[in-house]
Amino acid sequence: TDIDELEKARGETARLAERFQLTLRSIGEAVLVTDEQEKIILANAMAENLTGFSSEELIGQPLSDKILLEKAGSTEENSVSVKDSISGQNEKTTMELIAKDGTRRHIEGSLTPIFTLSGERTGSVMIFRDMTGEYERLNRTFTQKNMLEAAADFAGITYFQLNEGRNRIRIMLNREKFWGIDSDNFPKSAQEWVHPDDLPMFENEWRAFFRKVKDSLHVIYRGGVNAHYRYFEMRCRKTVNPENAQEEFFGVIRDIDEEKTSELALSNANQLIQSVMDHIPCLLYVKDFEHEDRYLFISKYALQQIGLTSEEVIGKTDHDIFPQDVAYENRQTDREVMESRQTMDRQ
Repeated sequence: TDIDELEKARGETARLAERFQLTLRSIGEAVLVTDEQEKIILANAMAENLTGFSSEELIGQPLSDKILLEKAGSTEENSVSVKDSISGQNEKTTMELIAKDGTRRHIEGSLTPIFTLSGERTGSVMIFRDMTGEYERLNRTFTQKNMLEAAADFAGITYFQLNEGRNRIRIMLNREKFWGIDSDNFPKSAQEWVHPDDLPMFENEWRAFFRKVKDSLHVIYRGGVNAHYRYFEMRCRKTVNPENAQEEFFGVIRDIDEEKTSELALSNANQLIQSVMDHIPCLLYVKDFEHEDRYLFISKYALQQIGLTSEEVIGKTDHDIFPQDVAYENRQTDREVMESRQTMDRQ
């Protein structure tokens, strides 16, 4: 009968309404529905959680009385109407939601009008979700990035990540200074950047690192183009990304050309001094007065007289080499010369 059909339709409508309510309560986004007068007629559990108001406190109240929004980053409380804050058909806007207890949350949401088939507006639906955790994560990442860049710039280094194919270095800061860039603004390969004489060693160190022969990488090499090379120091270590369990490689590069050049110049000067001393047929030596009178240089003739090699003398003191009485006499003589700053003849 017609009555039976009507009861059946009402039952189906009730079941649909119940499913709708269950769906609203289970979704992870807050949902508020208003009537044509912008009064709240429905609020799900997430809306209660984020606003701090119970459903009883929300239902029947004007939306703008309960939902206080501000522009993200604003320091002044501003109860702008939701309609003015979140505008546009299904357009998501980022705002700050001020909850009942004053708690602020970053939210992303939209306010969409509801129309009948005839085009009459009957209300609106506001859907929003909590973005506070994502904002905090982005802020931490931004802060860490700036701190890392400032520290790298101060220390004269750059940091890098190896790409997934393990064949290209992705420089994060001052790329052109620490690793060459090709015409397509892409990092050069090691074969294009590393000095040919250093390339075999460079590649062997990386292969040993990849094969886990070494836990970390440390290599000094020359890099550059068109025969203009500088010395660099590279360090790298492997980490495992906790999100996908993938191996990732991060490292730093330091320009050490000035100190390496100075080191080579000092080495050349030392070799020259040693060469001159070796060709003078007399007892010659140089000691480090500030570090226990340790031998820095000694002539070949002097080594022949005492029957020792340079490896047995350089870096040692007289007490390491000679009997204690001889060592004491040598040390006293050296001290007298240093303190008097006068030449002393010794037989």
